[in-house]
Amino acid sequence: MKDTLHNFLKTLNERKHVLRLIDHAEKLSVKFCIGEDSIFVAFHRGTAILIDKDLNKLVDCQISGNKKAIQELLEGRDSLRRLYKNGQLKVTASFRTVLLLESIFYLAPEHQQTEIIS
Repeated sequence: MKDTLHNFLKTLNERKHVLRLIDHAEKLSVKFCIGEDSIFVAFHRGTAILIDKDLNKLVDCQISGNKKAIQELLEGRDSLRRLYKNGQLKVTASFRTVLLLESIFYLAPEHQQTEIIS
């Protein structure tokens, strides 16, 4: 799971247009819970990093689910909202934070170009 998260963060940090969404953020911390394991990610002034220490007291958002659901989210194969609605993920955060993360998770992964027929 850490490899998937590292790839997501690497891609995200290369996408300057997406990072502008978090330029204004003083801090935003997300805790991913997969079973008994927890992984922390921090967004701070236009960068996203993996945190090795426990940030339980400072977490702005907690996303819980199985490995497959979180992997689908990080790889852009499914949306946060859809995974939550289907009961595959549990999300604890303010509505504003959820909207921000939904945008980041949607825009960060590489999506295949679709041809528009006019």
